[in-house]
Amino acid sequence: MRLAEIIASAALAASGCATAGQSTPSLPSGGDPSSIAAANTQFGLELYKRIAADNDGDITISPASISAAFALAYPGARGETAKEIANVLHFAPESAEFRADMAAFLGLMSVEREKMNITTANSAWFDRRTIVEDEFVAAIKTAYGAKEKRVNFRTGADASREKINQWVEDRTNDRILDLLSADDVTDDTRFVLVNAIYFNGKWSSPFDVDATQKREFRSGGETLSVDMMARTGNYQVIDKGDFRAISIPYDDGAYSMAVFLPRADDGLAGFEAEMTPAAFKDWFGELDSARSREVALNLPKYQRRKSFKLKGELIAMGMPEAFSNMADFTGMVDPSKQPPGDSSVKIGNVVHQTFLKVDESGTEAAAATAIVGVRTTSLRPPPVPFNVNHPYFFVIRHNETGAVLFMGRVTDPTEA
Repeated sequence: MRLAEIIASAALAASGCATAGQSTPSLPSGGDPSSIAAANTQFGLELYKRIAADNDGDITISPASISAAFALAYPGARGETAKEIANVLHFAPESAEFRADMAAFLGLMSVEREKMNITTANSAWFDRRTIVEDEFVAAIKTAYGAKEKRVNFRTGADASREKINQWVEDRTNDRILDLLSADDVTDDTRFVLVNAIYFNGKWSSPFDVDATQKREFRSGGETLSVDMMARTGNYQVIDKGDFRAISIPYDDGAYSMAVFLPRADDGLAGFEAEMTPAAFKDWFGELDSARSREVALNLPKYQRRKSFKLKGELIAMGMPEAFSNMADFTGMVDPSKQPPGDSSVKIGNVVHQTFLKVDESGTEAAAATAIVGVRTTSLRPPPVPFNVNHPYFFVIRHNETGAVLFMGRVTDPTEA
């Protein structure tokens, strides 16, 4: 398997978008996905570690979906805001070349075969009164197939939210449900940029349903009884002492699920501490070149849905300005062109949901990411006129006690 495919598989094994009957828009060709794949892996590892530090239990994220959503926002960002997005996501400078590479990366998520279905879709939802820059709309449509959609956030926030959620459900085979809550979309919302991914891969060699039975799974000092699938077959395996890894291929082997199993029952935290892009490159390189051997594989059968709001993590990773009143998205929304009551926009939150199902036939996964943009809170009403152009009375006072030190009137400021 090529490195780009391995990296994409690592992201996609916990990811997904678009549904049966929903085709992926055609994307421009000619880009190189490898640089985006490497950046996506680095970002994914960094984000995962931050989420893991604050969350117990299972975690599933799709770095690919989050990177794709920020690729939609990127052409509209300027100045320090654009720099922070680039630094956190490990993006190259925004350009036609970057868009071509990102489109090629998204192309890795466009597969339709009997045993493999991967689709991705993007959309950009704007309040109907918000004036959006034509160049921005053209960029995200041409590069990422993101259509501009108009809704009424100001007086129809809930109905607009339901439309976006339905769009996501339609493109994830109803696996991502209610992505946006009522708190996410309000009358202050001005845009929502959405990526959705759907992945349905059948194992190259499926597990026998009759071989699945209840077995022990040790976790946190407890022994659980779980549905454990079982199969004996040829797999690529590596042994690194503290952990072992196995590659379980889908379809024709272009995509796979890699499982890293620490030697000790409580060894996962130590393994996660060792995860770096360089380590991933070494591990996957070794796993890819390992000879196949006969393995008696036992793998839990499970299904999970996870949701995260990523504002805090992304700010901590180095993206504070995009969420602040200093945010510069003038390449998307020019403040000088907006209707009364509006000026600048910022990111209010980044909402991410994933679905993952592993069974005897294969893996079904889905993910969606929504970047919710709101008007800045620094908007001010027009100043109230106060023109001191006639005689006036004044008081000089001690504010805390109210003691008046001086008072008087001025009828002729020209008198010396």
